[in-house]
Amino acid sequence: MLNDSLNDFRGANPSHEISVVGVVVNNAFYHGGNDGGPEKRRAIREITEEAGKNGWHVFKKQMPHSRGFPKLMRGDLKHLGNAYDAYFDVPDEVFSKIGF
Repeated sequence: MLNDSLNDFRGANPSHEISVVGVVVNNAFYHGGNDGGPEKRRAIREITEEAGKNGWHVFKKQMPHSRGFPKLMRGDLKHLGNAYDAYFDVPDEVFSKIGF
């Protein structure tokens, strides 16, 4: 779906250049003590295969689900849970990949 969206964008905006730095897996940490089990492993395998077909990097850091993210975006730093640490882990890896 990402590749289709990129191709649609390129077709509608031929004067704009867009490229993929990589794929960040979103909401990848499941509750239940088994880190997502076989369904998560299958999904990660499929994402990795599709990314490989398109020459896209798959980042190691994953964005977990956190109800603290909306609070963080509003500047409310009370009771963030895992949002604060997770929020900065992913951008650090992305910025490193693009040379920042």
